[in-house]
Amino acid sequence: MTVRPKFLAAESDLRSHFRKRDQVIRGLLISVLARQHAVLIGEPGDGKTRLSTDFFRLFEGARFAHFGLHKGSTSDDLFGGPDIVALQNGVDKRQTKGRLLEVEFALLDEPDKASEGTLNSLLVPLSDFVFETAPLPLRCAIYAGNNLPHELRGQRNGKSLPVRQGEDSLLAFFDRFAAKFVVESIDPESNDWTEIVFDRVTDAPYSATLSLDDLDAARSEVASVRIPDSVRQFVREFAVALRRGNGNPNSTVKVSPRRWSSVPVLLRAVAWLDGRDEVSTRDAAILADVLWTTPDQRKTIRDALLDCGSPIVRDCASTVDKVAEAVLALRERRLSTAATGTGFHIHTSASEVNPRQAIGVAEVLLRYIDKSGTDLGNAIAPDLSSDDREAVETSLQTLRDFRRQALEEFRKRVA
Repeated sequence: MTVRPKFLAAESDLRSHFRKRDQVIRGLLISVLARQHAVLIGEPGDGKTRLSTDFFRLFEGARFAHFGLHKGSTSDDLFGGPDIVALQNGVDKRQTKGRLLEVEFALLDEPDKASEGTLNSLLVPLSDFVFETAPLPLRCAIYAGNNLPHELRGQRNGKSLPVRQGEDSLLAFFDRFAAKFVVESIDPESNDWTEIVFDRVTDAPYSATLSLDDLDAARSEVASVRIPDSVRQFVREFAVALRRGNGNPNSTVKVSPRRWSSVPVLLRAVAWLDGRDEVSTRDAAILADVLWTTPDQRKTIRDALLDCGSPIVRDCASTVDKVAEAVLALRERRLSTAATGTGFHIHTSASEVNPRQAIGVAEVLLRYIDKSGTDLGNAIAPDLSSDDREAVETSLQTLRDFRRQALEEFRKRVA
């Protein structure tokens, strides 16, 4: 019997403790299923450490270590220093309790502050799960940082910058982490901010737990997920598009062979969590959180993914993105009526909105969502491919969810 329901229950439990972190939580699950490491970048106080710690502690009986790294950190802090008593007896041994040699999960806090030598000592252990000749029990490590350090900006605006002394070590270290997520701060002008501050999330103990045996069983199931030829061809075309800058030579994204080698197992993990035994081209959306070196490259990667997909998939993604942006603007009171094709205009801040133009804008958005859903529904035909049909059906469900949110906002305003 599959262990997938246990992982979904754990995901749901974790979401109930952390508001507006669904994408990050799903990404961490995908990472641990693929035995890949993850990055969380965000401002201080955004909950990166607590989320990472709670995630790892879902695995009952697993050993966990939290390393706060700084300029004075050494490899002994990570792997254990010499055991003096053992040395006096002629035995070369390390004190490994609570170090990477004896834990399944590790949180590396602000590793960019560590020295070049300390970073170098982590390269092989993170990529090969071996320290010297000893195998590591490590299943997943999380890099948590407050801001993306300037040393990682080796590709600014698509152009390679000279690498200064020490920066090549940090770039190599960063490349050991597959999934990378920017933990966004919540804008105080948004309704989400009010909910997070005033509506208490549950502080009840976690009811769903996992074991390392569950993780091993899940990884075995993930390994059996098929990758059809159509997906292999899609990923290859996507890789070529990235190398060529997706039509713009100034927007090339360099991806290491190490990163590409992690793609198959990540795609399998995405499909497995969705309850499928075969990867779809839509699962490649995870690559926007895998292949970037700087956050600005995420848009280039997403655009390349869309351009390599079918016209229907592109239309679905474009429609959902437009509606998502409009619903967010409605909740943040940045939406006004306008004489445009959509009937509304999105402003950068609420202060720009003329109160008169905000009257009735929720109804205008609801009509736009309904029309968008009708247009997508008309694309469903008997000869539609399974991937295209799945894209349309998923997009329609997403539009229904957005319509519910817009309707709730409309009711608040007329109450």
